[in-house]
Amino acid sequence: MSESRRTVGIFHPPEAKRDSGLTIICNEFMEAMMDHGQHSELEVFMEPRTELMARMRGRCSTRGVFEAEDRARDGAIHVWHDLVHDMSRVITVRQRSERAPYPLTFAVHNGHPNRHLSTIVLPLLLGPTHPCDALVCPSRSLAGVFDRLFAHMAASSLGPSPSYRGRVEVIPWGLDTETFKPRDRAEHRRRFGLPIEATILLYVGRVSPVQKGDLLPLLRVLAELAPTTPELLLVIAGRVEVAGYEELIRSYAAHLGITDRIRFLGHVRPDERHLVYNCGDVFVAPTDWIDEGFGLTPLEAMASGIPQVVSDWDGYRDTVEHDRTGILVPTLWADCSSDVPIAMTKDVLRDMRAGQSIVIDLRALGAALAGLVHNADLRGRMAEESRRRATSCFGWPTIVAAYESLWAELEDASRGLDADRRPSPYDPPLFGTVGHYASRVLSDDDALALTSAGRDLLEGREVLPFSGRFEIHDEELLAELLGALEAGPRTVAVLAQTHGPRGRVLRHLLWLMKFGFVTAGEA
Repeated sequence: MSESRRTVGIFHPPEAKRDSGLTIICNEFMEAMMDHGQHSELEVFMEPRTELMARMRGRCSTRGVFEAEDRARDGAIHVWHDLVHDMSRVITVRQRSERAPYPLTFAVHNGHPNRHLSTIVLPLLLGPTHPCDALVCPSRSLAGVFDRLFAHMAASSLGPSPSYRGRVEVIPWGLDTETFKPRDRAEHRRRFGLPIEATILLYVGRVSPVQKGDLLPLLRVLAELAPTTPELLLVIAGRVEVAGYEELIRSYAAHLGITDRIRFLGHVRPDERHLVYNCGDVFVAPTDWIDEGFGLTPLEAMASGIPQVVSDWDGYRDTVEHDRTGILVPTLWADCSSDVPIAMTKDVLRDMRAGQSIVIDLRALGAALAGLVHNADLRGRMAEESRRRATSCFGWPTIVAAYESLWAELEDASRGLDADRRPSPYDPPLFGTVGHYASRVLSDDDALALTSAGRDLLEGREVLPFSGRFEIHDEELLAELLGALEAGPRTVAVLAQTHGPRGRVLRHLLWLMKFGFVTAGEA
């Protein structure tokens, strides 16, 4: 297995969802690669002029998304690592290249059985994949989801022929254990306005009965524990994402007589996210969401030295070590989704129904919380084990090393593979599909000439529309083409041959014509 220096191209998701778990972990992953990568240099392709791009500039190569294909074609990238959850993009980029296949790795954050069929499973089945490719899941449970989805598609109307020829690997997400660590509890309770002497059950994350878990059953357990623990308090830290849900929690708490045992902190700023954990005595997460592929918050609590009581569900069972760092509470479910009209409802309605059919053992949840609430020594032992497990198993140096080892294996597997010349099914020719819309097609024989506006542009009396914005054009290439036409008309064929690649030249010539800087006529 080789460990030579490699350049890793990374597609980064848009920052529109900057507070989502996916965006947070993608940003932290790239920071960790820059800090701890021993064999990898990064080229990150992302939306231009974002806050993240500005922060990363100088630490790695940051490029606009439209440069990705050129870099792949030029052989500048040895491995492509995708963070966007849309596998068709990088598969298409590789197919357009003349190069032999290079490794593609896809990091998935979760695995919704319906939504990810079109964005993950079908592109891997229908697109040209190779043994040097890998779908990287953060938990064994999530890897099992994709194994089952591949099997489902093989038994479906697609027939048995499509197949994913790559690997399914498990590498967990990591975290910065120097940021998430035990801190002074009294200080941070004062910071967040919480009572210093209380015994605090802490929930951190999205407050939603659709995406994460319904907190109402937890209130029933809290009501049973309250009489024996006068200082017991449930602190909910996170943005309420379903309209009316906070009011529902408050009204149900009033019904149970525990209004004074609940405190909402609201949305916690990203720069304080690591601090809020140090307010809690026990972290609790009764998750029942079908799309929870890993779960960062139990890991963050673990690194902060807080015992975790979480549902024995999906990725949580990979992180929380039962009876050592915390307690996994049994869950119960059955095949009861036949009355959910999948094709006729929104994801949130379908997921809401699914979540409301998943049972978290309330008796076991109550026993787990009571055992920790009333036993400070047990909390202390679990806190120590939590910190030890977080630093040894989930610290970013460990995770980065696992990725680099995988990339080295895949690079070895790619050697000797022949280039696959088949077109990607996700790459229908744009002009070949809708080119008939145009009244006329620019031909190689068309002679192009500068207009007066084009000469004004060359001499600085005209402005270049969209200059420096939206990655529409290469201003250096525009200047080259204008300069070539300054001496007199040139045919499209001559310009494409001398300023190639052809498609790029044609697109820039058409843009100059669009704004009246260049005109065309038959030679």
